[in-house]
Amino acid sequence: MKLLFTKSNGIGSRLIRWTLREDCSHLAICFDEWASGSGIVFESTSRGTSLSWFIEWRKHQTVIHALEFSPNLTLQEEEELYLDLLKTYSGIKYDWGTLTFWAWRGFLWRFFGVKLPKKDQWAVDGYNLSTGLAKGVGWIKKWAEENHIDLELIGPQELYERLKASGRFSEEPFWCSLTNHLPVRPR
Repeated sequence: MKLLFTKSNGIGSRLIRWTLREDCSHLAICFDEWASGSGIVFESTSRGTSLSWFIEWRKHQTVIHALEFSPNLTLQEEEELYLDLLKTYSGIKYDWGTLTFWAWRGFLWRFFGVKLPKKDQWAVDGYNLSTGLAKGVGWIKKWAEENHIDLELIGPQELYERLKASGRFSEEPFWCSLTNHLPVRPR
């Protein structure tokens, strides 16, 4: 299982990156062998949560960062996590209330220096943004609660940096060996 931190050329992705001054705008979770293109991507988009084949998904996303559990999950652990995510998030709608709150607070921060809040005031249970999928990984949810991090409000790049610093993940060096397979940014 890998956490993929990505961007696209879409206006939403560009606005998120511009507002937060981050290099990525999206979080997706990839299961199975992603290098060959046979992986399955689980993500939350404006249409809600969805599954897609990595080979199709990568046509619209550029992977900026990738993290892999360290040590790697066993196949059984990965399958259990996959089934838990499906059971919990399958069919969940996109959280437009949080997005609106985030956009408003991002505007205030970007133009007036008003600090971004730590808690989402407009969250609706049963809805989520892309970074909210991280709540489906038990230890990430616990880690976020212990560190007072709202996984719905944190930017994807900040989430990547904090998870990498946690020591539970290793950075996946996909840009070295997979550049023929993936639209990636070289380091």
